Amino acid sequence: IALIGDGTTLIGDPSGRTDMRQMLTEDAIKEKFIKAMNLYAGQKDVLIATFTEIEQTAFDTTALVNEQQTLQNELNVVVELIEQCIAENSRVAQNQDEYEKRYTALAERFDGIKAQLDQVTKAIMEKQAQREELRVCIEGIAALPDTIDTFDEPSWTVLLDFATVHSDGKVEFTFK
Repeated sequence: IALIGDGTTLIGDPSGRTDMRQMLTEDAIKEKFIKAMNLYAGQKDVLIATFTEIEQTAFDTTALVNEQQTLQNELNVVVELIEQCIAENSRVAQNQDEYEKRYTALAERFDGIKAQLDQVTKAIMEKQAQREELRVCIEGIAALPDTIDTFDEPSWTVLLDFATVHSDGKVEFTFK
């Protein structure tokens, strides 16, 4: 059974609590968000510098791009070897069992390299997506005014990962 809101006070809280949890209005949450954003905005230069450094180091794809190029070159060589193997078999009479072994070994080599290439390409794409997400966050922080007086829906959407409302009414905002 899932209980939401004040349901535990209706059937009995295991901790023995009999009072209802403090309910916050949307305006109260927005007010707390504005206070949190002002703390955030007050540190925006430090945050931007830190996030920019993280962006440059954690999401650097240079090594992966180099590995991708090496794998692509290897794949091209194996494709050429497979094509030569097939061409030779069509021109020259040869033992078909040996041809099949050679062809199968080349095909397996191709499949292995292709699988590695796919993994590296996926890793590059994931890092690029994470970098872009961080870039949007950095731009959102940079666009913050020094003081925030009103609730801003785009800041809520771009910068906030989630909000936790505790039973004592305390609200914690976790930024992206």
